[in-house]
Amino acid sequence: MKLLPLVIFGGLLIAGGVTAQSLEVAPARVPVDEAAAIRATGLDPNERVAIRAELTDGGGQSWASQADFVADAQGNIDASKQAPVAGSYKEVSAMGLIWSMMPVTKKVNAYMAARDLGPQAVESHLLRKGKETAGAHLEQVTLADGVQRIRVHDDGLRGTLFVPPGVGRHPAVLVVGGSNGGVPRARHWLTDVSFLFHRRR
Repeated sequence: MKLLPLVIFGGLLIAGGVTAQSLEVAPARVPVDEAAAIRATGLDPNERVAIRAELTDGGGQSWASQADFVADAQGNIDASKQAPVAGSYKEVSAMGLIWSMMPVTKKVNAYMAARDLGPQAVESHLLRKGKETAGAHLEQVTLADGVQRIRVHDDGLRGTLFVPPGVGRHPAVLVVGGSNGGVPRARHWLTDVSFLFHRRR
């Protein structure tokens, strides 16, 4: 039995001249209002493949999207720079596989954010002829690193104070809920650019 030589080059496994496929999401951790690029490499020139994205929301419900792409002459796909040829969305959009997601079951009416302002995990899969050959992981974070979250319950005032990292004074935003009560879902990631948030309930 003849063994093919194995070579690792640039993170790809090459066996007898055959390059393994890879799927990358970069950066792999982003604020929810920022984009990440989804790229596939190691494909055949002009090969048509599918990329599927999946997540489980804060209510335990599954969401998914899928789109077909055609690789360039070098066997690469960059979903942030090219439109899919079929699938859940049509135009060029780095996060198209995210915003075009639909619930897997018909009983789900709305997406529920990750509990306790935690990160939302998204799994992506590269499918060649229906079979997965590579995968990648993305985390969308609601709170930026270093943000302090302080519960406020003082003299009838209840809410949550979000304080951005760094010393000194910060501009502030006050978010007040409507007649339904509860705590509104504020855009806490703005604390990453030195806005101080207070949500009142």
